[in-house]
Amino acid sequence: MSSGLAHEINNPLTIIKFKIARVSRLLTQDSLDRASLATELETLNRSVDKIATVVRGLRVFSGGEDGMTAFTPQDVTEIVTETLGLCQEKYIALGIELRLKNASSLKTECRRVEIMQVLFNLLGNAVDAVQPLSEKWIEVEIKELRNDIELSVTDSGSGIDAALAKSLMQPFFTTKEPGKGTGLGLSIAKGIAESHGGFLAYDASAKNTRFVLTLPKVQMHPQLQAEKLVG
Repeated sequence: MSSGLAHEINNPLTIIKFKIARVSRLLTQDSLDRASLATELETLNRSVDKIATVVRGLRVFSGGEDGMTAFTPQDVTEIVTETLGLCQEKYIALGIELRLKNASSLKTECRRVEIMQVLFNLLGNAVDAVQPLSEKWIEVEIKELRNDIELSVTDSGSGIDAALAKSLMQPFFTTKEPGKGTGLGLSIAKGIAESHGGFLAYDASAKNTRFVLTLPKVQMHPQLQAEKLVG
C-alpha cells in the first residue's frame, strides 16, 4: 500500500515540477503567450487536486476525520471516488482499464472508513488477479435496490473455481502465493459488511470474477440487526 501511495503522489509531483519549469520559461518570453500559460496552470491545478484527493482519502482511510465511528449518511459515489484516488495511478502504470458504472447520487448509513477498507481490499484482489491476463480491466458499479445499495467489483478474470469459492470468506484462506496474502482480507471485509447489516458475496453466476457488497440505505435498530445476523 505504501509503495502504491508513493506512486500516486510522486506522479503528480513530477508533473508539477515540469510544469513550473515550463511556466517559468513562458514568463521570460518577450511576448507572453497567455493561452499556453493558462493551459499549463490548469494542468498544475489538476495535479494539486490529485494530491489533495489522495491525502483526503488517507485521512478518511486512517480514521482521522470526525464522525467516522458512528453510522452516518454517506454518499456512496464519494466513497468509491476517494478509494479509487488512492490507487488510480497504479492502475494506469499496470495497464489496467478502470471502469465506473455509477447510479445517481445514492446514500447509505455506514462507517465510511470501513466501507473504504472493504472496497480497497476488493480492488487490491482484482489488481492481483488481472495482472497476468492479456485483457486487464476492473469495473466498479453502484446500483440502487429497493432498500439497499449494491456495490460490485468485477474484473476481467474468468471466475474462481467452485471448490475454492466455497472457502473464500474463511479466515486465513488465500489463493495467493506464500508471503503475498494473509487470507484475512475477505473475512474481515465480510465481517464489516455484516456489522452494517449487509453482506459480501462472490457472484458465481457472473461471466467474470465479481464480488458484491450490499448495504442497507438506512440502519435498522441495533437489536433487530443482531437478530438478523443470528438468524
